[in-house]
This record gives sequence, C-alpha cells and structure tokens, in this order.
Amino acid sequence: MKNKILTLSDEIKKNIRSRVMLCVLILAIAHIISISFYIYFFTEQTKRQLNDISKDLTPYIISQEIIGNRYAIDLKIKEIEESNNIRIKWIKYKTKQERGLKFSNPLIWKYTVPVVAIDNKYYGYYEMSGYLTNDPWIALGLFIQLLFLIIFLIIIRFILYPIANDIPKKIFVDPINNLIHLLDKNNKNEIDSFIAPAEILLLRDRFIEILSKQNEILKKTEIVKISEQVAHDIRSPLAAINIAISDVSFIPENKRIIIKSASQRINDIANNLLSKSKNINKHDIAINSKSESLPELIFTVIENIVSEKRYEYFNSKLNIQLHVSDSSYTCFSLINLALFKRVLSNLLNNSIEATQSDGCITIHLSCDEQNVTINIQDNGCGIPPEILPRLMEPGFSFNKKNGAGIGLAYAKQYIEQINGKISIHSVVSQGTQVTITLPRTEFPDWFCAIINIDNKSNIIILDDDQSIHKAWDEKFSHLTEINLLHFYKASDLIESNHPIADLYLIDHELFNGNINGLSVIENLHLNQKAILVTSCFEDNFIRKECTTIGVNILPKPIVPYIPIKMITTKDKAISNILIDDDELIRDVWMLCAKQANINLFVYASIDEFQNEINLFSKNVLIYIDSHLSGTIKGELYAKKLYEMGFKEIYLTTGFQPDYFTPMPWIKAIVGKEPPFIGDASPIEVNMR
Repeated sequence: MKNKILTLSDEIKKNIRSRVMLCVLILAIAHIISISFYIYFFTEQTKRQLNDISKDLTPYIISQEIIGNRYAIDLKIKEIEESNNIRIKWIKYKTKQERGLKFSNPLIWKYTVPVVAIDNKYYGYYEMSGYLTNDPWIALGLFIQLLFLIIFLIIIRFILYPIANDIPKKIFVDPINNLIHLLDKNNKNEIDSFIAPAEILLLRDRFIEILSKQNEILKKTEIVKISEQVAHDIRSPLAAINIAISDVSFIPENKRIIIKSASQRINDIANNLLSKSKNINKHDIAINSKSESLPELIFTVIENIVSEKRYEYFNSKLNIQLHVSDSSYTCFSLINLALFKRVLSNLLNNSIEATQSDGCITIHLSCDEQNVTINIQDNGCGIPPEILPRLMEPGFSFNKKNGAGIGLAYAKQYIEQINGKISIHSVVSQGTQVTITLPRTEFPDWFCAIINIDNKSNIIILDDDQSIHKAWDEKFSHLTEINLLHFYKASDLIESNHPIADLYLIDHELFNGNINGLSVIENLHLNQKAILVTSCFEDNFIRKECTTIGVNILPKPIVPYIPIKMITTKDKAISNILIDDDELIRDVWMLCAKQANINLFVYASIDEFQNEINLFSKNVLIYIDSHLSGTIKGELYAKKLYEMGFKEIYLTTGFQPDYFTPMPWIKAIVGKEPPFIGDASPIEVNMR
C-alpha cells in the first residue's frame, strides 16, 4: 500500500482549517462565558426578587396556619403568581428543606423557602419556580448570542472554507507552476518581470542561484576532463625532457637552471591539474595548499619566474626588470611553491598581454619585520574603473579573447588562503599595478643566512661551473688574508691531500663525476664545516637530508648578496653561550660576564646561533632558555645540539626542575641568574 503524499495545497488547507476550528472553539468558549454571565446576572436578580416576595409570604402563611385558614393562603399564593409570572407550591409538614435556588434544567429554576416561626416551629415549605425566558432582557440576550453563533457558522461553512480551498491554488500553486514554466523557457526577461508574493520571488531567486551553481559545476566538470587529458598528454614528452636534461653538463649553469626550473614547473602544472580534478566537488581553488606550505625564499621564486619570462620573450621588445631591496634577498614566507609560482606566472602573463609584449614590466621586492611585499607594475593599456571591482570574480575575464576568468580569481583566493593580501590599482592608458603582501616567516633550519669565517681562514670551493668560482673570488676579494682553494671535480677533492679547511662551499650537482655534493660532505665528514651551495635548494629531499646531517644550504642565486661576518680568534675561544629572547636577561648576563672576566656570546634566537654554530667547539657551555619565541622550545633544540656533539648544555628557566620530564641531553637545569656571579657555578640537577 502506497503512502499518501500530501501536496503543498493540502498542507495549507489543513493549516487553514485547523485555524478556523480554533476560532470556532474560541467563539464557543466566549459564548459559554457570555451565557454564563447572563445566567449569573439573572440568578442574582431573581434571588433578590424572591427574597422580597418571601418576606411578605412567609409571615402570612404562618399567621393563616395558626388559625387554620388554608383558603386564604391559596388566594395569597395565586395573587403573587399572577403579579410576578411565577408558580408557587405550598407543602405542609414535609421534611425540612434548605433555602436556595436550583435549576431543574437549563431553562427552569426552582426556589425553595422553609416556613419557620419565631419559636422555631416548622410548618412546611413552599417552592417558587419559573422560566429563564420569562425575563425579556435575558431572553433577548440569549437570542442574540445564538443568532450570532449561527451567522458565524454560516460564514465559516459557505465563505471561509471555500476561500481556504482556493487560497493555496491562487497564492502558491499557480505562481509556482508559472515560475517553473518560465524557468523551463529560460527567458531571463520574463523571469525578472515575474510578479508574485515575496516568498515566491525569494523561491525564484533561490532556483536561479541553484541553476547557476549547477551550470558552474557542469562547466568545471568539463574543465576537469580537459585538465586530466592535458595532464596525461604532458607526462610522456615531459619524461623525455627529463631524460634529455639529465646530462647537460655542456650547458652553462644559468641556462641549466632555467631549463630545469621550466621542466619542474611543467611537472607541477600537470600534478596540479590532476589534483584539481580529484577535488572537483570542493569549492576552494587551492585545496590543501595551506597544509603543503613551506618556508620559501621569495627572491629566488620571483627570479626564477622572471628568468623564464625573459627567456620566453627574448626576441620581443618586452623589458622585464626586477628590483630587490637590500634586506629582501633572504626573506622567507610560508607558501606552496608550485601554486605560488603559478600565481606569479599568471600575473606576469597578464602584464605581458596588457603591454602587447612591447612594454616595460617592473617587479619590486621589499620586506619589513612582518611582511614581504611584491609589486608588479606595467605600462600597458590599463583597466577601466567600472571593470576593476569585478576583476577577481571567478569566471570574469577582461580584454582576453580566450580568457576563462580563472587566473586573478585563483590568485586572490590562494593569496588570502595563506593569510596574504592582493590589490590592483590601474589607470586606463597608463598601466596597472598589482601588490601582493605576504606574512614573513623565520629562516628554515636548512638555510644559511650568513657566512661566519675567521680572517685567516682556508676555504675550499667545490663546483663544476667556472662562473661560480669567479663569483666566489669576487665575493672574497676584499678579504686579503682569506685563502681560497678551488676544485672542479669531487674526485680531485677526495683524492687530494688538501689542507684541513675552515669552511667548505660545495655544489650539489657535480656533472663531471658519479657523486653529488651531499655524498662528498658525508664521505669526508664535513658536516660541521660545510655549506651546500646549490641551485637545487627547492628540492625537499635535499632540504631534509641537510637538516638531518646538520648542513646548511646556500641557494646559488643569493651568493652575491649573502653577508660575510668576520669572527676573530678571540671570538672562537668563547667558552659560554646564552640563547635567550629576553633582552634584559641578555644584558644582565653580559654585564656579569664582563665583571667575572668570562667570555660570553649571547643570541636572541635559535636562528642567530644556528648561523654561527660552526664557530664553536663541542665542549662549549651552552645556556638555553626553555620558552623561546618561535615554534620550538629550548629543550627540544637542545636535543638537536646534543645529537650534533654538544654535551655541555644547560636549561635556563624560572620553573622548578620537577616541572620537566627527564631529558638525558640536558646536563643541568639552572635559574635565570648568571651561574658565574661570584663563585657561583651551575647547580646541576641531573636530567639523565
């Protein structure tokens, strides 16, 4: 048996009828209250009248009963009946009755009066009875109430019920059917001019919104099908390119970097296309991009994209300039490398199209303590002010023949997803300026932000590219006492009886041998003295390997800009190190160290110390604060130091030792006071 399906019309009818019945119930209650009021009013009035009659009748009956004159009593009763339109019945010597008014039925009342003499002698009682309708006012009131009730019931039956049946059809069902008909015709003008109640118009707008989303999903589905096919077709030629460039030692390194970067970007694009096809039902453009974000060197990201564009438009009159402020070469931000490169590439493509490959595009990179700012400016055709607000809407395209309206919308969503900001300013016929602001992040563990050397150091450089050797010669040219030893093959360095160097600058990709730079460092046990100078710094595998073995990476593009700090022999003999982010604590320790004639080197952060860690011997005393600003606690970094060979590690903290779990790598927990005040020494609480 099939369940009965209630239509909207049935539901509305049901609700209207229930409300009508509620009104009838309320009216009935009101009538009952009104009738009760009339009856109460009549009862009180009748009681007063009957009491007045009994005041005369009772003494008269007693007086006539004493003399035995029953005939006179009957005449008196008949007189009262005629004058008051009631009936009186005298009952002699019956059971004694109580005085009171009763109703034998809703219309007939009866009033009983006992007849008792002054000496309490009981003679009997008489009953006075009558009809409610005998009172013309009460009868009129009851008639009016009844008439009103009948009229209301007639209105309900012959007017309200038909209206209740017709309301759903005229107000809801017919307009909805008309709306569905218009939506089927897909006539936008008729749909916009459709007249109906506000609720139906709201339903119309919701229908249109749902249909638009459905069309958008269908469009995305088609795009994904194309994306999957393109990604699939890219794979085979990309594999051939990767095999071909595996042996390109005859090509200068700057061109090798461009070729490999372009190849990697093609691979990233293919992966991104496939990733998007798997997430078609999700609304975000860059799904999971935030979770895949890593600290990346923004300067090298921009330089790679700019190099690609310059190479691509080598034969055109396009002029692409990159200006970087002095403090911006080592700025990092938390991004997904592939997605951010895609954003930058799309923005530069927009500028190139706006200038018709015959203009000037200038990229400015700057940073402060909190943010990294990228400014892309062109002298192209510009964008009209009425178009500018819609420019980053999904699906909106301006001044492009085959534009899909994805690039800027993607850029906006991705930049905002990584807590950045993007803005566009444009003037017609003058050009457009796009500004991206990204949150700045700390240096990653693998990054070499500064080169610390002694002024009489021996430095060995291993690289197969002659231009890199020249770059290092130029970099150290002002340091006359630095001794540079150049090697072009890994085998030459491994087999030679070279003097022990203070610093090794080693390339990773060595094309003229069967070994890479990381292997050279590990084979020769140079972990604490080597820096990996490579163009492959974006490779996460290399980053992890370097972090594991304690080797810093110096990206080749920033070799000309990396600062060099000269450390004297006295500095290297420092026997105490303090790492604490509290400036007051550092100042107090420095003052006490000076008074105690103790060599002390203070650092405000782990990154600062990490950049100079190679300067110290493994027996140096390290005091490290537990609660450092940043993502890593002092005791966890202390464990890394312990694994690197540092054994004299003390934890400075305001907490009691029992606050911490056992930490075998910590030799002692000390307070915030310098241990070398007077004869003080570290109070050892064995954590091992």
